[in-house]
Amino acid sequence: MSSGNDDVLRLDPITVRQALAEAIADDLQRQGYHVAHVEGESQELIDLEWAALTAGRLLGRKTVTYGTSADRRIAGRVTVVLAPRNTASGLDCTDGYLRLLQAVLARPV
Repeated sequence: MSSGNDDVLRLDPITVRQALAEAIADDLQRQGYHVAHVEGESQELIDLEWAALTAGRLLGRKTVTYGTSADRRIAGRVTVVLAPRNTASGLDCTDGYLRLLQAVLARPV
């Protein structure tokens, strides 16, 4: 007799990270950024950073990560915004990304 848990699909961490990287790359292409709400200093944050780097490689661009120290709207979570780095000029458009981060954080969850 099965407990029901035997039927649960278990994905390996690399497959999960790769799927996340592809989702991030898709968001970067469509809207110019990706937003995530993760636990601070967790494996989830490490996986997100790995996926962001991989997404940048998929697009042939570097990515930059901005995050809040804590998100008051979601207890125990940190809001992270990923955006492509402006490599055409060699400069990081920090002011533009900070405005983007502020706009994203001002939206309701």
